[in-house]
Amino acid sequence: MKIVSKRMCVAARMQRNVVIVFSALLVAVCAQAAPVEHWTLPNGAQVYMESLKREEARSMVGVQIDFAAGRRYDPPSLPGLANMAVLMARKGVGARGAEGALDEAAVNKTWADLGAKFAVSADRERMRFTLLMKDPMQVGHATALAARAIGEPAFKADVWLGERKTIQGNLEKLKGDPIGVAEQIGGMRERGIDPGTRFSVQSIGRIQIEDVRRFYEDNVVPCRARVSIVGELTRELADKIAARMLSRLPGQDRKCAIPARESRHAAPSGPDRAVVAAAPESAIRIGLDSPPMDSPDYFALAMGVRILADEGFQRRFDELANKKIDKDPDFTGFAYSNLDERRLRFHMMGRPDQVDELIRIAREAFASFVAEGPTEAELEDAKARMAHEFQRQGVYADERLASLSEAVWNGLPPDWMDARNARADAVTAAQIKEAFARFYPPERLLVAIAGQDAKRDAGAKNASGK
Repeated sequence: MKIVSKRMCVAARMQRNVVIVFSALLVAVCAQAAPVEHWTLPNGAQVYMESLKREEARSMVGVQIDFAAGRRYDPPSLPGLANMAVLMARKGVGARGAEGALDEAAVNKTWADLGAKFAVSADRERMRFTLLMKDPMQVGHATALAARAIGEPAFKADVWLGERKTIQGNLEKLKGDPIGVAEQIGGMRERGIDPGTRFSVQSIGRIQIEDVRRFYEDNVVPCRARVSIVGELTRELADKIAARMLSRLPGQDRKCAIPARESRHAAPSGPDRAVVAAAPESAIRIGLDSPPMDSPDYFALAMGVRILADEGFQRRFDELANKKIDKDPDFTGFAYSNLDERRLRFHMMGRPDQVDELIRIAREAFASFVAEGPTEAELEDAKARMAHEFQRQGVYADERLASLSEAVWNGLPPDWMDARNARADAVTAAQIKEAFARFYPPERLLVAIAGQDAKRDAGAKNASGK
């Protein structure tokens, strides 16, 4: 099967310099979509490639480079440093030789002209650089710009000072938002981070541009990278793309290994509380950390989390809350649930004096799911939703890329993506019940509260005679 059309082959021969090298490789012949291939570059970076058929790739080549440079590597004295490195990596590239510096606006315009998308982000474990190229004839130019963006971010001091001031202003506003505060401290607890160390106006103020540059140079190096590539391409082209995108990073000869992944199974703890004095109501965030993808119970756990996030938790909570309202007409509260990055989040709002009761109801609702498991109707609906998501991830190159990078980072076998449909469909209600009893006992629910101090307010009311 030809990789590109005859017309595209003619166009490829018309390109000059480095563009010829990359574009000519796109005319290689590939009999059919190949399984995931894995190899290691001379600089130590690990490469994983999945060659797609033309109808799957839709002319798109996607690259995601994951570095072991996520938030877990923040120095204890500088929380938020990895996020700040991500922020500044988007703010332009530096000058080198005859190549002039480009600010953020110029870089973004160039990406648009190339018909490509480039993004930088971070999570607990990884700093991610993602490049999606829609025009096969621009692969050379796009990978050249990506190499500059990854290897030579500008890290300008004046730009950092302006960004830092904006962040500090946003953090000041957050202090008065109980929902935002509860989300922040709850998310940290899920990731195994002490909420007392969350970044603040003061901690962000301690970060200097030299700290950002040092963190980046220490962690964003080839030997700490895993490169995932998908598209209608050959191994030869994938090797050149990966090598080129990493070529401007220092430490090409450095020897290192990617650190072992941390367990994301957060330890149980009592509720984390933060006072937001001006808030008339308290925000409560109840969450579960995401199930580990390499667990034999992963599909049962993921299916159960999806059931709870869709309507399962809400329905069970509402049933118990309505019984409470029947007994106490003054009882009020608002709740909703959602799923983000495979983590369940359940949010509630209520008066400060009702916080403990809202938490009790939520815990009881969750405990009923653990004890009884899902209904057959809930399970079938969740399977249908998950199958639809898997289908999308198998059809679109960008979603296939995200799935591949997630799998390889979590140490899953290359055929994991192809086997997951059958494994998810085979999950039973009994398996979900058993897996939740082992992995998510009710006491593992992570609770974060932000709002007024209910005991203090009650004391003030009693003192005033009201």
